[in-house]
Amino acid sequence: MHSSTALTIVLSFSTGLSVACGSALPVDKVPGPPGGALAGTEWVVIPANAAYTLHEVGTGPVAYTVPVEYHVMTTEVTGQLWNAVDGGAYQGVGLGDGQFPRWWISWNDITGGVVDGDGLAVGGWLKALNDEETAVGRTDYWYLLPTEKQWQAAARGKTTYAAGGGDDWCRTNQVVGDATDDVDITNANLVDYAVFDQPVQMGPPPIEEVGGKLSCGGLFDAFGNVAEWTTTMDGAGIVLAGGDAERSANETSHALRTSTAPSTPGSVGIRLIRTARVTVPPNGLTVDGVLSPGEWDQAAYTFGPIVVNLPGGQTTTATVFVTNDATDLYVAVSFNHDPSSFNTHTLAVRFDEN
Repeated sequence: MHSSTALTIVLSFSTGLSVACGSALPVDKVPGPPGGALAGTEWVVIPANAAYTLHEVGTGPVAYTVPVEYHVMTTEVTGQLWNAVDGGAYQGVGLGDGQFPRWWISWNDITGGVVDGDGLAVGGWLKALNDEETAVGRTDYWYLLPTEKQWQAAARGKTTYAAGGGDDWCRTNQVVGDATDDVDITNANLVDYAVFDQPVQMGPPPIEEVGGKLSCGGLFDAFGNVAEWTTTMDGAGIVLAGGDAERSANETSHALRTSTAPSTPGSVGIRLIRTARVTVPPNGLTVDGVLSPGEWDQAAYTFGPIVVNLPGGQTTTATVFVTNDATDLYVAVSFNHDPSSFNTHTLAVRFDEN
């Protein structure tokens, strides 16, 4: 317990992703990683606590509040991206190269046939992608297929959805609480937003390159073109989202629920989401700014006393604790001082550049 005249200040630093609380006004888009297969991709942010009214055939309106922030890739996975993973090991799986969506891929091809409790693929192309990112130290995110609700929320838009629009097409509010729609998709204008109602034919359907049809919330080709796999089970099948190019207008709605066997390929591709990899500090540490008794007893290194410069030209002594795991570095600095003097000052810790 700290006295009223002394303050123990603990700073904990982690090189991993810092997960922030949900914001009232979400960021529109964020870039993908700087290297690897996903370099150059863009992602729409779906913030924690965003509330949606989803519409499902046979069930009517369903309230959904996003529990954890996730990001949705603006386009479907292209042939170029698919072939870039694992040195092209999956190049012979599926159809569609360049900027066309990769399709004729089964759910088993993508996931190895199983996803764990966190939605992570245990095998297949998606595990190879995550393994590749981990191997080069890009450990901020896990890459996943969306659940049905995650897909529908993204198709509805990136902000709070609370008003009308019917069961079939989405409307996107520009900001939370703003009733002005920036997108209002109906049967009449769907052609502006989706590839659909193409003639059924032998051979590959008339699929277009990604990025040609801007859907709600900053996503491209969410409706039509190729359907998209989710991780939601429907009996013995996996739920498909969005419909494909040969579907009618009503069959490309985000509200339509169809499914197919996980081993069966078809006019189906994938759109990735990503979630933050949660860092668990080692040895029972809690990154909360409080130095609890015994918390740093197992620190790998302890330095001190060192001199700390205080406001007003004063100095005091401090102890530095350092520990690490395979991913993150944790540093705590502890010293005593009157807390009132820190009301308008910042404590800075400088790491040697070497």
